[in-house]
Amino acid sequence: MVQRGLDNAHTQAEPSRPVQVDPFVNEAQSTLFELRSATAAVLAACGGIERAVDVSSRLGLDSSLAWKIWQVGRDHGGLPSPAHISGRSGFERFLLAAENLGIATELVQRARAAFGGFERLMRRHAGDRATADRLLGHISAEGKRRLDTAIRRDGFRANSYLLGIQAASTYQLDALVVGDDAFMPEVYRVRGHFGLQRNRADAPWIISRTTLVHETGPSANLKRGPIDCSSGGLGNLLLTQFCSDPNLPVVRRVLPDSTVEDEIPEGPVGQQAAIDVVLGEHFSGMPRRDVQFDALVMRVLTPCERLVYDILLPEGQSPKDIELRVHSTVQTDLPYLRGEMYASIPVTEKFERLGPALKAPEATEVPRQGAMIKWLLSKLPPRAANSVLWRTHMRYPPVPSVLAARYPIAP
Repeated sequence: MVQRGLDNAHTQAEPSRPVQVDPFVNEAQSTLFELRSATAAVLAACGGIERAVDVSSRLGLDSSLAWKIWQVGRDHGGLPSPAHISGRSGFERFLLAAENLGIATELVQRARAAFGGFERLMRRHAGDRATADRLLGHISAEGKRRLDTAIRRDGFRANSYLLGIQAASTYQLDALVVGDDAFMPEVYRVRGHFGLQRNRADAPWIISRTTLVHETGPSANLKRGPIDCSSGGLGNLLLTQFCSDPNLPVVRRVLPDSTVEDEIPEGPVGQQAAIDVVLGEHFSGMPRRDVQFDALVMRVLTPCERLVYDILLPEGQSPKDIELRVHSTVQTDLPYLRGEMYASIPVTEKFERLGPALKAPEATEVPRQGAMIKWLLSKLPPRAANSVLWRTHMRYPPVPSVLAARYPIAP
């Protein structure tokens, strides 16, 4: 496995591994499925229920409880989110209302038994309801989406307080340009933090860190430089037309292991002092390797409310799909050195193919995003003009982590 200094990873294809299913997962899936099925059967017997508001009017339940009952019983296919399952008293009110409506006793008893099974599962494996919501939230797709957002939001708030920094949005735009057959594709990168504010005045912050890594460790075999060469020194890494201040102080530090860091110094706190800082860089000179897959990687160091990652791939080499992988860097900054799935974090987000870059819709989370894409396209070689845009959005991304966009290399 190889990870490039621009945080690109080149990986050999791995044999598929058998999926290990924990006995708890089997029990939880069966319990949640039965609860949804039994609840749906009671709702169907009530008649005339097509929306949550119908549950409220038909059974005389308050709107909050009716919405939860509807969420649990509305679909026979997937599994319900534990966060949608009411407490015992609420579910019993639903069952008593159904009995008063004349619903068959066997249907009500089945739903009561299914809820009892859920409570036994919760007590045996979790102990309390809050832990059960987190433990069981991973079992269903709708539960995982809800749980992920809640947990990530809490993580964002905690990290923002402890680290003393936060951003409204973080953006990375990577453009791949195929060139000499002796080298891996070149990468043009735009990286920005918008609404970057300090919560402590004594908090300098590394806004970017990149490293070139081979199987045996870091390597300096990579050329890197500014996309815009109109000015000299570090200043030409700053894309001043997209920054809140053209004279933003950014310090570049080159470490002995070929890691390069860009840092902003201490400054005033609060939203009134928030800044937008955007850097542009070009990476080339990576010798071609005999690999079947490539991965562009976005390193996430700064707590942010929203993240957008855009990738531009040549029209003729854009694959049918790009796989999103997220790795924790708590144990290591370089997860690919320990295997493709090392310290992986399961997420529900995916990359979406948006078609020709110039026609793709803008992401509202990123100020002047369309202008940035047009600017970058104007700097690319003519052969990269017809690029296809892939995008993923993420709210409250895990920190610290890396997002890997893995795709097959065209033969």
